[in-house]
Amino acid sequence: MKKKMTFILLLIFWSKSFSVAGQGNFDKRVLKGSIESYSVSISGTDIIVKNQKNKLTRTTPNYNIEKVSTSGIDANKVYTDIMDNLRTALSSKQKSLFKAGKNILVSFEINNQGKIEEPVFFLSKDSPLTIAEIENIEKIIKKTRMNFKNPDQYSSINFIPWNIVLRSKDL
Repeated sequence: MKKKMTFILLLIFWSKSFSVAGQGNFDKRVLKGSIESYSVSISGTDIIVKNQKNKLTRTTPNYNIEKVSTSGIDANKVYTDIMDNLRTALSSKQKSLFKAGKNILVSFEINNQGKIEEPVFFLSKDSPLTIAEIENIEKIIKKTRMNFKNPDQYSSINFIPWNIVLRSKDL
């Protein structure tokens, strides 16, 4: 009985604050455009994100950009393009707030046209970024287009789930 209770308490504690690949603690503060409520759960090494209507589920064991080059997309180019767009579009104040808030985990979809949709942001608990600043980052990220290595292969898909850590040191 004691072991079961300890396991339950450990599971509750782990679900409230968890680490992502050494990138710092992320909480359930998930922001998206008009701030929708998403649930976050942990299953083994996977982090599962679901929206209220349970239509969208994203699961991945990898949050390291070098390990998510799937679906015929060049992961390093995705990361470089997003960071280049952020670097040029953010003001110096926004950059310093981003850096103070450390890394941001972003989960999004890439549609069959290579367009980023439905970004969901996971911020560290002590992040100084406001909702308005996150919405600005969202607009910049959505301007980034993905190029498929073999576009015909992806013409019939609806979306590809994608997760990326925007590293503040690269800003």
